[in-house]
Amino acid sequence: MRIDKALTFVAGELNQKGIPWRLFASGALMVWGVKIEPEDIDIFVSKENVIKLEKTFEQFVANPTHPFTEEGREYLEFQMTVDGVKVEICELEDLGKLVTLNYLGEKIPVASLQAELDYYKKHSKFGDRTPIIERRLHEILTGK
Repeated sequence: MRIDKALTFVAGELNQKGIPWRLFASGALMVWGVKIEPEDIDIFVSKENVIKLEKTFEQFVANPTHPFTEEGREYLEFQMTVDGVKVEICELEDLGKLVTLNYLGEKIPVASLQAELDYYKKHSKFGDRTPIIERRLHEILTGK
């Protein structure tokens, strides 16, 4: 699966450089074992690291660093393509409380699966994902 290769490549680079980061959205769900096929990889880092990482990954950059506005606040981001997979590196100063999971030999920092579920419940356009996240959370909590 190409997304696995792209994720482990980017994670390896971030981990090797000691950059605090967080995997978000469908990629995080995949790492938690939710039966979902992500279309892209969404990674959050500090504003300073967005700029630094654009240089680190310059050969993969498809859309250079630019501002975007969400919920009335402006952030920086850039997009790159790694092994045919779209990867977004976005600014987020507070990465939140994270859990580090081992995924194919790389350490992947993610929010708790409950936090991911709460996010998806608040964003109705992703409502179809909540039942599969709930099933996976139940499996984790009960061991079944």
